[in-house]
Parts: sequence; structure tokens; C-alpha cells
Amino acid sequence: MKPDVSIVIPAYNEEKTIYNLIKGIHETFNSGYAEIIVVDDGSTDNTTKLAAKIPGIKVLKNDRNLGYGGAILTGIFEAKGDIIVTIDGDAQNKPKEINLLIQPILKNDYDFVVGARHKGMTFSPIPIFKRVAETVVRFVLKFMYGIDISYSQSGFRAMKRKVLRRIMPLYEYKFAFSMELLMKTVKNGFRIKEVPITFMARPHGCSRVNVFRDGLRIIYVMIKHILMKEK
Repeated sequence: MKPDVSIVIPAYNEEKTIYNLIKGIHETFNSGYAEIIVVDDGSTDNTTKLAAKIPGIKVLKNDRNLGYGGAILTGIFEAKGDIIVTIDGDAQNKPKEINLLIQPILKNDYDFVVGARHKGMTFSPIPIFKRVAETVVRFVLKFMYGIDISYSQSGFRAMKRKVLRRIMPLYEYKFAFSMELLMKTVKNGFRIKEVPITFMARPHGCSRVNVFRDGLRIIYVMIKHILMKEK
């Protein structure tokens, strides 16, 4: 039977977190109505091997590192669920809180749900430049489209499959993917909601976001979609 929910986990060199993260998700959805897809985005460590240790997990591997958006797209193209969830492989989000994302969709109140760290509990310090950038993006989205999204770059989200069918293709393969996904969802008139989530400190490693390069790209993508007439 086709699963109702597909959970896509992009992972690049996350051997220290991936097993426990998948185990937590698997235990949360042990009723079997969710499919769990791990996308190893060209890792050079044991991410794939450890992800495959839990039975029933679909593990995909990109031959080379495509980037954050590229990894998610690999998983989306394989997903069978009516609801698609994304959660990063760095274990900064709680598997049990996936239910917070999918409930508004299951009730058919919303089409796209974003996990917002600013509205929940945050145990990882947010640098001032990120807070400023997120505030600016929040203001622009509210001014232009009348929606209040405090965490536009959240990798913890859920969406109906029909959203993806409408907004495809997506072209951003790096970290600006989140902005492209959000902008196209907004412009197509889908119902969007933020829910409070717990945002934990990364247990291993550090963020791979290049603040200057990726930040400029994110801003460029936002402005481009504001100016574009087509949806």
C-alpha cells in the first residue's frame, strides 16, 4: 500500500548522527504509514552504511555532492507519499515533532507547513547576522504577499504532493533551494502555516552554509521570484 507520508532526509557526511535520527523517526512511525528515504549526497564517510542498518529504510546515494537542494530533489523524485516531509540529517530537529508538521495537512487546513525555531524552543545560538537576514526576509514576504514566515530557510517542513506537482521544476541545488521552494509555493497561492519546533544544537560538526555566498544567493532567488511574472 502506498504510504501516506514520505520523510526525506538529506545527509552529507553525517555518520555520527544519521543512525539515531533514523531510529527516532522509525520508532515514531512504527505503524508503517510512513516511508523513510535517506539521501546520501556523495558522502565520504559511513553515512550510507549506517543508514542502511535499520530495516525498511530506503537509502539513495548521489555519486557526487549535488548540494542540499539536489539531495532533497533526489528523495522527492523517489517519494511515494501524499505528504512529503523533509528533515535534515544533522539531528537538530526532533523526530517526534514531525507530527506537528503533518497534522495541519492531514486536517486539510494547510498545504505547506514550516517548522519555526523562533516560535519554539531554540538550544542553538543564532548569529546576529542570521537574525537580521531572517527579519528582513520576513518583512519582505509579509509586505509583498501578506504571509508571516519567520524562518524561511527551515529545512524541517511538510507539504502536500500537489504543491510539488504545481511548482516543479525547481532549479536551486544548493542552500537557496529553501527560498525557491517557499517563493514558488507562496506565489501559487497555497495555504502556508508555521508551527513552533524545538531547534537543538548540532551534536557533531558545524554548519556548511557559507554565509556570504549562500546568503547572497538566497537574496537573489527571493528578488528574482518577486520580479518574475510567472509562477
